[in-house]
Amino acid sequence: MLINSNANYNSYFNSQYASRQKTIDSIAALQKVSSIQADSFVPFDISRQLSAFKTNSASNVYGQRSASVSNPNALAVSVKNNASPASYRIGVSQLATAQINTGKSLAKGNAADGGFTAGINRFSIQTGNGSRFLSVDVKAGDTNSDVLNKMADKINFAQAGVTAKTVTDDKGASRLMITANKTGSMQEFSLKDVSGNAVAVAGANQVSTAATNAAYTVNGIKRSSQSNVIALDNGKVEMTLKKVTDSQETAKISAAKGASVGGISAMEAWQRALSTMKNTKNAFGGMLDVNI
Repeated sequence: MLINSNANYNSYFNSQYASRQKTIDSIAALQKVSSIQADSFVPFDISRQLSAFKTNSASNVYGQRSASVSNPNALAVSVKNNASPASYRIGVSQLATAQINTGKSLAKGNAADGGFTAGINRFSIQTGNGSRFLSVDVKAGDTNSDVLNKMADKINFAQAGVTAKTVTDDKGASRLMITANKTGSMQEFSLKDVSGNAVAVAGANQVSTAATNAAYTVNGIKRSSQSNVIALDNGKVEMTLKKVTDSQETAKISAAKGASVGGISAMEAWQRALSTMKNTKNAFGGMLDVNI
């Protein structure tokens, strides 16, 4: 820049000085902000802090709940925030069970000697979701255990809501065991031969444990369930029935003991956030546009 007069020189000098002084002031402000202790810093997320006080917020500290039961061996309880404080009297007369079919014990030996029809044996498994048609090939040289394993593999592959396995005792005798994947009467199943005799020889349709529903009372009102896990208070309270009870057991839902302390902590965090924002604004000498 060409300076032709003292006036121009003074103007140029003043503008440069002002620019550099502004830079120096900014650096000083940043240094002042950096001196704020890290452990006192709170992110400027006021909405997150306020959510702790909103009744419809999942993080509302005053909505926190705890659960207790009179007999943990009979009941287990889990509770969500904002569940209604309550006392439930629970009586259990029957647990929900899964159907189990236990087949005949077949001695270790050749499948033909055991009575299985050689060749393709077709059978079906009937559940609440319909029928699945399966087949196993009984070959020369197969043992009883081989055929049972083939049946179990085909049943499991069908994904019909049951699980099959072969159980072998210490004498080498084998039997087919089929169990429903879920409890309750809606999970009943049956098997029958279509061609051949695999189901009959294996005894695969012999029910050893019947499917049953849970029978229980809540505050004297009779109820039933396909499962031993029951929901109350619109799903905010979940109870697991663990055994039949001789008397009424009690489950209590109450405000968590730390809820009031949590409310105070959240308020303190919010106040610290406001204080930190003010300190930061002041450190920049009003250069920061921080609305509080």
